[in-house]
Amino acid sequence: MIVLTATQAGATAELVWTSTDPDPAAGYEVRVSVNGLPATVLGTVAGSSRRFVDVSGLWAIGDVLTYTVEDNDTTTAGAYVLTTVDQDAPLTYGTFPVQATTPRYTDLATVKARAGVTHTDADEAIGSAILAAEYAVDAFNNRSFPDTGDNPEWSIVPPAIAEWATDAAIAVWKAGQAPLGVGNSDAWIGALDTQTITEQVLRHHPLAQGFKAGFGVG
Repeated sequence: MIVLTATQAGATAELVWTSTDPDPAAGYEVRVSVNGLPATVLGTVAGSSRRFVDVSGLWAIGDVLTYTVEDNDTTTAGAYVLTTVDQDAPLTYGTFPVQATTPRYTDLATVKARAGVTHTDADEAIGSAILAAEYAVDAFNNRSFPDTGDNPEWSIVPPAIAEWATDAAIAVWKAGQAPLGVGNSDAWIGALDTQTITEQVLRHHPLAQGFKAGFGVG
């Protein structure tokens, strides 16, 4: 199996891949299809290589590129689709607020598994907590994911956002279950206020760094 990724760097693109097969004696063939047209062979690299830089000049900003790397010994191939953008243009972000009715960053099964919940009694409450947590994550960052517009910074939901939303959903749900707004007791400082716990997860999570956008994005 070949797993390929491609990253734009100005007017070039860097391809990096991994393979579960031995290094092919005949090397790897690298191809690109621009906007769905027949693929063009960009070159063949040594079997020990796992990197290729496309400097072909065959594409322009806004083109959709489908890169393929094929093992010439086994014909096993990996592909990656890259939409090129003007990297000198200002980044664009996802619109906020989003009135979501279904989870976008995490899901019920993931939250329940992390929280150790094995029954279905709390499914509705946990689902509501997920929506509330994801809205809070968006509010903190003043954007939603994936980004939209002419030059989106993230075309997917960043893994860090998914992890953050999962932890935040658990915090919101547990805050709603706590009697009199008091969470688990700490041996040194006593009972912990659930508002403080939730605030810590939403605003001081270790993954809550580097995603905040300026006002007026969309």
